[in-house]
Amino acid sequence: FSLLGLVVFVVFSYYYLLPWTAAVVARTIPASLELQLGRATLDSLDHGLVKPSRLPEAEQQRIRDNFAALRRPADPGHDYRILFRQGDRIGANALALPGGTIVVTDELVKLVGTGTGMMGVLAHEAGHVTQRHGLQQIFQASAVGALAAYFLGDVSSMLATVPAAMLSLRYSRDHEREADAFAVEVLRDNRLPVSAFADTLQQLEDAHGGGRKRAANDD
Repeated sequence: FSLLGLVVFVVFSYYYLLPWTAAVVARTIPASLELQLGRATLDSLDHGLVKPSRLPEAEQQRIRDNFAALRRPADPGHDYRILFRQGDRIGANALALPGGTIVVTDELVKLVGTGTGMMGVLAHEAGHVTQRHGLQQIFQASAVGALAAYFLGDVSSMLATVPAAMLSLRYSRDHEREADAFAVEVLRDNRLPVSAFADTLQQLEDAHGGGRKRAANDD
């Protein structure tokens, strides 16, 4: 009975207690620390996974302007900015980093363009940021180390380990559904066709071999 109780406790903790704890802790992370984690992750991206964008500046600015013009739910804790990189190994992708930075690859722009589909993708990534899904996944993936660093105030160890974890994680299905719902809400509030976002998701699935790749958030 003791062994059975232990198994039940472990299963319950993994599927229910750990996600709940991760969500609670993620919501208490100071904005300044979240921004530091985002910068560290971007630095890791720029030193191995991506290259400088070749996208014309006018096209980059058009996407930024279109996103800035969207009416979105209030999110005072995040200052969003859109950066562009040549995807290289990660291909057509968008990555939502802690703090509000969204990295868009040239390959994604080439695949889906700059219109409503792209706005749906960016809104989806903003949903991940707003809900702090990336931070939740990090705490779940390395619960003991992350919690110890958080409660002991050892921020340096978090900064050292989070970027690598962020670039390899995949969001849960629940997180993906929440981000999709956020994107749909944004598109509807701006009277943009949700079908364009659905078509874009299908394009991404096809480009990634039938699966929506969600790394650090992508996605």
